[in-house]
Amino acid sequence: MRLLSLSTMLVLGGCQGVSVVSSSGHDASTSHDAAVEPDRPTLDASTPDASRPDASTLAPDASVPLLPEGEATLPRPTGRFVKVGPSGEGLDDDAALSPTGPWTCTWDSLSALAWEMKTTDGSLHDARATFSWYEPQTTSRIIGWQGNPGCAGVVRCETSALREATNTQRLCGGADWRLPTRLELEGLVRCATGRDTAPDAWVRGVPCADYATNTTPRIDPLRFPNVDTSVANSGGYFFWTDESYDVLPEYAFYVNFRNGSTNRTFKSEHRGVRLVRPAPRPAASHQLRFEGEPTLVARRALGEHLTVRSNVTSTGRLRWEVRLGSDPRWSELSCEAGVDFARCPFEVAWAPGTAWLRAQARLVGGALAVSNELELIVTP
Repeated sequence: MRLLSLSTMLVLGGCQGVSVVSSSGHDASTSHDAAVEPDRPTLDASTPDASRPDASTLAPDASVPLLPEGEATLPRPTGRFVKVGPSGEGLDDDAALSPTGPWTCTWDSLSALAWEMKTTDGSLHDARATFSWYEPQTTSRIIGWQGNPGCAGVVRCETSALREATNTQRLCGGADWRLPTRLELEGLVRCATGRDTAPDAWVRGVPCADYATNTTPRIDPLRFPNVDTSVANSGGYFFWTDESYDVLPEYAFYVNFRNGSTNRTFKSEHRGVRLVRPAPRPAASHQLRFEGEPTLVARRALGEHLTVRSNVTSTGRLRWEVRLGSDPRWSELSCEAGVDFARCPFEVAWAPGTAWLRAQARLVGGALAVSNELELIVTP
């Protein structure tokens, strides 16, 4: 017989005569409750003109929803924030922070905004860099004050320079980064005991109620790390907003993440900047791939045994399992955890007489996340 090219596609149905083993060669089958899918008609290798049945005629298993290619999504953390990778993809909750990924932004489900993350590596997004407020496109009568040199990745340490460099970089897949409004930035403040309600609280910018005794960062430290509040009056915990003070346009508003207050100061002062952009909920990036041509492993009188080596890959260090054809059992894979991805190889033993191999993958014990199918075209 002759093996032609392989194609991968999302279709409905099942196949018979296949089993999965891990990359080390042992049977990785692990039984889980799952509905049995209807068998797909198989091609007879002795029939050279056999044609593939149309997918629309095959009844899907309603208990295992298939998702269109490129639109599959993983269950995300149930909290408010989602970690985002360099291309805008959603990440697993334990993804690490670095300027090149995997975790470079944080998405807020309440506001549908993506926020720039601050690092400590001396890069463009270093948390220790502070900037003057300088926005030539502002409607304010005073556009700001040009900053001094010394910030990585920009000629001058000024807000517009950081914004333009970040848009050129297309951080997290976006080129529309900007300074946040006052309300947007205040939305990140977290006061453990509520706001100061004293009559003169407005004088202090309405800080958190425990501002006098608690100097920990007033922001979620797991989703927005590297906000240093250990040194009083350091620029690193003051963050600029895009709003000028109408009464005195040489001033702009900033949020203090040491005490939770909002205040204003001269635009020539240097403050931190956390850029923001509107963004839809990030989709997880993952796929089930069939790699390489089938390899002949044994010859039998009525056919040949073939193997296919393949992978489930995804952003984040995730654990995957697969199932094949009409087999209701899920087989957990042994995954290779990279810095920003998981690669879960598996090997399929393909019995004689089968023409299609369908594989499905999901997070261990979770919902179906991705499906793919390999077509073997057999001719005499």
